[in-house]
Amino acid sequence: MSLKLREWVTTLGIDGALYKTLHSTNPIENLNGLIAHYTHDVKRWKDGHMLLRWIGSALHEAAGGFRCVRGFPEMKRLVRALMQRVQPDSLVQLKVA
Repeated sequence: MSLKLREWVTTLGIDGALYKTLHSTNPIENLNGLIAHYTHDVKRWKDGHMLLRWIGSALHEAAGGFRCVRGFPEMKRLVRALMQRVQPDSLVQLKVA
């Protein structure tokens, strides 16, 4: 973990098992691999909406195989800390089809 990210995580008050989980890149690498496996047969991406649909389908298929995040009870504290640092006007809202 980079020093900058370590300082940021510490500033948010994250420690214990959740810190260890966020410290590793394994969860996101695993997710990226599952998405790549699910979408490997697509030869031509028509547009961004098609890409979002395929990634959404891949996440839905992969969701059953995920284990619980170590330190998940601390996630509420993480979300609260992040929301305190984000201006409500800067949140992007996406339309869900």
